[in-house]
Amino acid sequence: SKTIAEIKAATNALEDAQNVLVPQADKTALKIAINTANGHNNLNPNNPVDKALQDKLAVANEVNTNDDATADQVKTATDDLNTAITAKKAQDDQIAKDAAAKQAALDALNDELNKVKALDKTTYTPNTVTSLTEKQTAAQAIADAPETKTTEEINAATKALKDAKDALVPKADKTDLQKALDTAKAITGLEPTDKEDKAVQDAIDAAQTVNKDDNATPQQVADATKAINDAVATKAHQDALDQLNKALEDAAKVDKTDYTADSVKPFDTAVKAGKTAAGDNTSTVEALNNATKAVQDATAQLVPDKSKLDTAITEAKALEPLTDSNT
Repeated sequence: SKTIAEIKAATNALEDAQNVLVPQADKTALKIAINTANGHNNLNPNNPVDKALQDKLAVANEVNTNDDATADQVKTATDDLNTAITAKKAQDDQIAKDAAAKQAALDALNDELNKVKALDKTTYTPNTVTSLTEKQTAAQAIADAPETKTTEEINAATKALKDAKDALVPKADKTDLQKALDTAKAITGLEPTDKEDKAVQDAIDAAQTVNKDDNATPQQVADATKAINDAVATKAHQDALDQLNKALEDAAKVDKTDYTADSVKPFDTAVKAGKTAAGDNTSTVEALNNATKAVQDATAQLVPDKSKLDTAITEAKALEPLTDSNT
């Protein structure tokens, strides 16, 4: 049997034990965090964010299985794990964003490649096609193995390809140049010592160089065409002027007193008009040729004045008796 003192001591001890009882901490939030963390599979221990999540999850599991864990310990483990989860989510979101950006860049690259493949490169100058082909080859290599390239590298390749495509120069239409060449080369007897003739020959030589150059730009072709046409036109004008001056020189040798006034009048008119045309720098080749023909026609149509002949005949007849008496 126990004494009253012993019973009181046991009672006090029981009451003291009851007073120091600590309630188990609420681990609801911790368990939710653990479940969320367990949803992240294939964590890479070499990745700082992944490693932090692994470490905080391990601590959280220890606290969760520790029935003696205090509320502070549970809270600390929960907060640390949630922080690691947030960091992991941010990392995953960034990875997804980067992947989407890279895919968009790759799609743009492939789109540009398809545009280039659809081009008929034979219609562009070889020099610009060479540059495009180089960029196309580099871009295709990236498109075939994009995993080794960054988004920035893919975008740079796309820009380089697009710039090369936009820089393509269409081969010039040389139809008019060839016509001009054919016209100029049909001119025979060009004299290298003659200013206009030499200009035509020089223009022909320059035009042939441009005509053979597949890289010649439309402007170069246009310039060569104009140069040869101008040279031919200048020569034609000078030739027409030379012919008119020759006709005027011949007309100046005519003794107008030998011809009737009626035929001299249109002759003088033609000569005057010819001189005006010859002195006018704006006279066309047609105008010069017409003036030449007018002078030549007027010269050919001069009518000899028979009055002198009649006078001579009369004078001769007056001498006939004298002639007979002397016979």
